[in-house]
Amino acid sequence: MFPQGGHRLGGGEGGEGGGYSAAPLMGSETGDVQCNLNGGALICGLNCLIGCGLAALMLVGTVEPLTVGIRYNKFNKAADTNEIYDPGRHIIGPFNKFLIFPASIQTIEFTNENAIRPQGVRLDPLRAQDSSGLPITLHVSIQYKLVKDDIGKLYSEYNMAYETQLVNTIRKQISQASTKFSVGEIWEKREQFGRTMRDMVDSEIRTKCYARCWGVQIWNFEIPLKVDKTLVNRQLQQQMKSINQAIQQANVTRSQTEIYAAQYARKVKVTLAKANAGYTLITKEAQANATQHTIGAEADVMGILKKEIGLLAPELVTYQRYTAMDDLAGANLVYGFGGPQQVLLN
Repeated sequence: MFPQGGHRLGGGEGGEGGGYSAAPLMGSETGDVQCNLNGGALICGLNCLIGCGLAALMLVGTVEPLTVGIRYNKFNKAADTNEIYDPGRHIIGPFNKFLIFPASIQTIEFTNENAIRPQGVRLDPLRAQDSSGLPITLHVSIQYKLVKDDIGKLYSEYNMAYETQLVNTIRKQISQASTKFSVGEIWEKREQFGRTMRDMVDSEIRTKCYARCWGVQIWNFEIPLKVDKTLVNRQLQQQMKSINQAIQQANVTRSQTEIYAAQYARKVKVTLAKANAGYTLITKEAQANATQHTIGAEADVMGILKKEIGLLAPELVTYQRYTAMDDLAGANLVYGFGGPQQVLLN
């Protein structure tokens, strides 16, 4: 099959025995050509999309959460320390990648105690000396955080090996802090010793490692056994002394309380005696006044009876006797003995 007209051997032009025109393309053959053209265009488009996607991936870098990054060019082996990238996707161009630094608080542990659950980088305990030169072994944890704005300076000075410089600086400052305290002071003033370590570490890593110290925990410290026993005995003696002082203070307080209670009881007794005396005086005066008023009223009544009714003295006396019965509890009066019946009055 040819796209143009062809010649058959021995043929002539025109008519039956002559030349002939190109045979027309059949319908199925036309569809195959068209299909081949469309398939090629589709594959070409997919290839273009894949190429664009790969190119885009080469231009984009990712900074993970809780980290920051600086751009590093793999072709010229140089880093852009002027710009710090926050977490997310960023267009950084070809041949570039991110150097990642932690943006959260990190922990370095100087201990080998299995009872402490690891929280960060774990290293051997710190060996140091106290103010008298006595050897001690410290089990401590340090929390630090890199200063975001100074990460470029950090990389310029230490590249990605900044942790080595950070650990060495922390070791040195903790060793120097221990020389400011004796073993006894470390035992008795642990909180103050921890603050001193934190301040010294923070001051040094701020200037040398561009980081800040967020916290220090003292888990334990080891000293020679003989010294440890001496400290324990001294602590026991101090505790017994404190207990005895507390007992003495309690006894003094108890004695003072008893004295105050006796004084208050005496005051209460005197107050009650005065109150009873006043009560008796007031009630007696009231009773005397009432009696006086009663006698006066009875005298007035007797005068009225004598004047209005004309009772004589013996009759008045008899009247007084009968009226006096009202004041006698349980008194009874019986009269009518000479009559047909007797009457009992209560």
